[in-house]
Amino acid sequence: MRIHFVGIGGKGVSQVAKFFSYLVLGSKDATRVVLSGSDIKEVEKKFPVNILINIPQSADVIDREIAFAIVSPVVLKFNNPEISALRNLNIPVIEFFDLMEYLQIRYLEEGNAQEFIKAKPNIFEALDNFFAKHFTKKQIIKTVEQSKLLPFYFYDFSGFKMLALTGTDGKTTTSSMLFHLAKKLGKKVAVITTVGAYMWDGKKQKEFTTGLHQTTPGADVLLDFFENFRKNKIEVVILEVTSHALVQHRIAGMKFDVVGYTNITQDHLNFHKTKTEYIKAKSLLFRKHLKNGGTLVANTDDFGIRKMLRLYSRDLGDVSAHFIFYGAKKRCMD
Repeated sequence: MRIHFVGIGGKGVSQVAKFFSYLVLGSKDATRVVLSGSDIKEVEKKFPVNILINIPQSADVIDREIAFAIVSPVVLKFNNPEISALRNLNIPVIEFFDLMEYLQIRYLEEGNAQEFIKAKPNIFEALDNFFAKHFTKKQIIKTVEQSKLLPFYFYDFSGFKMLALTGTDGKTTTSSMLFHLAKKLGKKVAVITTVGAYMWDGKKQKEFTTGLHQTTPGADVLLDFFENFRKNKIEVVILEVTSHALVQHRIAGMKFDVVGYTNITQDHLNFHKTKTEYIKAKSLLFRKHLKNGGTLVANTDDFGIRKMLRLYSRDLGDVSAHFIFYGAKKRCMD
């Protein structure tokens, strides 16, 4: 059985390949699984070359031995001969974000998988066949932790008061105001925003670059920030969270004491396709990332937020939440 990876030089597929290489190395069944990939530029530096033994560069290597292929979403936007060859052979082509969502549902959260199965039955079946047949649940969870594929499921956030803000507009302004307010209250505080990251350690303020101008950095970058915050005994962390970050699992496993919504208008439709999908993505912040007993703060003057709350406010599972609504007009949210 072969698992194949198709990337274009980015680190997303490489990180997933790292997870699989650790998983296979740690299994007695390793000889039955072969990993291969194309255009994963960091492969030879990061992963055991005896596991990633085949790094082909053309569609000629695609064959029926491949159980499934893990690909970067960006790859699918181009006329890629490998992708065409995979699909012609009816081999499942799985975006690495779908793999991470599967691992969350099946092994880390043990939540209701019905929505995922209904939307992507072939992907779920292909992954289930591979993981269930070759590995134990304990092996899979250990490898997710070892490879830091979804690092925040295993991170200790005790000692931090966690606040998250999202919205089409106003995230950075609101985050900055909260940062300076926490300073005035004598708190050691850090904030990660579109314009950068700042930390007040009680004596001086430090500034950091978030890299690639992402409002919400990738999980690996965020992990480094939190390690720095812990070392400096930071008490309050304020994080801007984008719809991209929520859908792409950059904060998967994080839980917040407070989540705030400024507004939801219309943005990033080249990514989300429709405003309904955009609103659904935004709702993930409180549906997936609010602590039990946490607080949701929302501007109910905004039509998009009212629609989101009508659609999803009852979708909290066993989580108990406090709701604080604000705005110039009094609105009753039923």
